[in-house]
Amino acid sequence: MNSFVNMLGLVLLQKNIRDRKGRKVDINVPVFRDAKTLPLLAAPLDSESKVVPSQEYLVHADSMAFGMGQCCLQVTFQMTNISDAYVVYDALLPFTPILLALTAATPILRGHLTSHDVRWNILEQSVDDRTDEELGLAPSASKDRVLPKSRYGSISSYLSPNAPKEMNDIPLPLEQNSFQQLLSAGIPESVARHVAHLFTRDPLVVYEDKIDIDDTKLSDHFENIQSTNWQSLRFKPPPIDKTQDIGWRVEFRTMELQFTEFENAAYSVFVNLLIHVIREGSFDFYMPISKIDENMERAHCINSVVNNLFWFRENYQAGDDTSCVELTINELMNGKPNSFKGIIPLLRLYLDSKKSKYSSECLEKLNLYLDFIGQRASGALQTNATWIREFVQSHSAYEQDSVVSHEIVYDLFKEIGAITRKQKKEASLYASFY
Repeated sequence: MNSFVNMLGLVLLQKNIRDRKGRKVDINVPVFRDAKTLPLLAAPLDSESKVVPSQEYLVHADSMAFGMGQCCLQVTFQMTNISDAYVVYDALLPFTPILLALTAATPILRGHLTSHDVRWNILEQSVDDRTDEELGLAPSASKDRVLPKSRYGSISSYLSPNAPKEMNDIPLPLEQNSFQQLLSAGIPESVARHVAHLFTRDPLVVYEDKIDIDDTKLSDHFENIQSTNWQSLRFKPPPIDKTQDIGWRVEFRTMELQFTEFENAAYSVFVNLLIHVIREGSFDFYMPISKIDENMERAHCINSVVNNLFWFRENYQAGDDTSCVELTINELMNGKPNSFKGIIPLLRLYLDSKKSKYSSECLEKLNLYLDFIGQRASGALQTNATWIREFVQSHSAYEQDSVVSHEIVYDLFKEIGAITRKQKKEASLYASFY
């Protein structure tokens, strides 16, 4: 029954997205241009139209399922209180594109290799319900109605009342009535901005039995908006229903699902350790939101772990120096001699200082995870996306035309299944770790 309800909800979601924006879902991702890649065919406008030739090197998809049907690794952490949630939320934000790149696992869309390695942009487009006016395309569009991002997108503002205001350096549309109401109720401005930004979106699906409810006892109406703003982080207040023993939470949402439980555990533990370090209180990871957005774009590129530089706070010890530098992910995670102390060495220092809290077996496992992630960051071990791309390109049926045929997909799934079940060792992905 639950699966039927969920499926019905997805069908309604897709219909309402299409109805609201006034046209079909329109996902376009640049194709990977190999030696024999040809321009792809344009999608038909409706069921009676014929497919016509196009000069576009884009993989096109026209259904929400191409985005929301994908897998990912999202991890939610319980916070001590609301102040703890503010601090952790803000400090994790600069890491969202970094871990997106490190977990890259999506180089294929609709039977073609693409020039992206991750799923994020596909998701952004798959549930983008903005009208022409909200996109700024309509002749009558006004600036205060334009929404710069899809409702599935990266975070556009820090949350803590103590966040430096200059770090919020990109436009943040607000639903003004909600904003003023929150301010009048004594909500901190930064939090009021966060919530009022969520309410620039319409509800996508409202179930008939959830229309008339007591808002003093149930938070379903709020969650209807909150849970359909699919952002890189989610700030999760406790439910009003006191029978549920749930506190303040922060959800980290950018990571891609990996082939193995070992990898998924390693990345989940990494975020957990990072939160513990953040709580030590002597680090400042604030950087301009615009640079985090730029990092999100860079994280999409082919093998961005090795090929791209990412902005990061140069001196993350608490202080007045807020300058950012461009680093490789290897430098960012493992450190740059005489210049930048990496994040993994920082986590190791934390573990060393807490030896009495952990068993030797636990410490060994935690350090093993850090060793593994350090080698992924350095490029010594491949991301899932790089491995998939190389598997396709080296397959005997691949014709250097960017097409991933049924035969290649079948063999790819068999190979991944063998790796997952430990029936095959893949040194380029795991060395001796798995």
